Amino acid sequence: MLWDDPDRGIRWLRDSTVARLLLSLLAVPEVTHEALDAAAAAGMAGRRAAERLRGLLAASGALPYRDTGLGHYEDRVAEIVSAVPAASQMAVRRYARWAVTRPLQERAAGGEAPSADLARWPLARIRAAAQFTAGLAEAGQSLGTVTQSHLDAWTAEIPGSAPVLRGFVNWASAHGYMAGDLEIPWRNSRENRRSMDDVERLALAGHLLRTQEGSPRDRLGAILVLLFGQHATRVARLKASAVSLDSDGRVHIALGHTPVRLREPLALLAITVADDARRTGSPWLFPGENGPMSSDRFRERLGKVGVSSVQMARNSPLASFGADVPPALLADKLG
Repeated sequence: MLWDDPDRGIRWLRDSTVARLLLSLLAVPEVTHEALDAAAAAGMAGRRAAERLRGLLAASGALPYRDTGLGHYEDRVAEIVSAVPAASQMAVRRYARWAVTRPLQERAAGGEAPSADLARWPLARIRAAAQFTAGLAEAGQSLGTVTQSHLDAWTAEIPGSAPVLRGFVNWASAHGYMAGDLEIPWRNSRENRRSMDDVERLALAGHLLRTQEGSPRDRLGAILVLLFGQHATRVARLKASAVSLDSDGRVHIALGHTPVRLREPLALLAITVADDARRTGSPWLFPGENGPMSSDRFRERLGKVGVSSVQMARNSPLASFGADVPPALLADKLG
């Protein structure tokens, strides 16, 4: 925030409780994670403000990056489940624990940095299950009395609930909490199928490669979406080590299992961004406040360089690749 928008960052520091926290850190001999934890525990600022300051300090190099774990996520899960009606609370708690949280913990143990992005979809799934069971209780129903008509009415009234509720319905049906023949059909929205015009897409990518205006990081992120059909969350979580230089001076980027060779001037742009990240001590190609940049922030940054819809921008290259490249090869190269 401070380097992308200094005025906004200074206002935030001046007007928020973080100012007290930052002043307290100036009084200690060395700024460490432990000193920040102690200041936050002393009531200088709330947990969210302390973590935001921790991220800024880490991104600027004043603090090393630290794995914050899944503590905040687990607190939110406990809060959501505690509000579920008693008759359905055990089912939602088991679903949250075994079907949602356990896979998330396995991903974190496998090296993925815990972050708001990593936990957003799991929390949305648990929240949808909690809201659905609460709605049943208000209507005098229970999981055991749910019919296909109930599901159809719920998803028709709240269309956006279908993707996040589907997992709970499948799990509850498989474990005997609901009838075994219930389902929420897959429905792709028109927005998910729309794509950017190829001429417009390639023209924008060419402009971003040639221009010196705008942040190199933003331009690289936009080009990875425009030319390689990458998802915002995937790009935002790329590590600086994904960009490599071989002994022959060729630049590669690892989007999937097999690195993709980059040609000039994209190769120079990628190396520049990776070197900038390494100089700040960040392991992330697109560093954020406390780890990788959030996907929301990434989309906001891309909007400033001309990519108004990441979904539409990525649909076009994927459709083009899919017509010419075998799916297995495409997945191997682009992840």
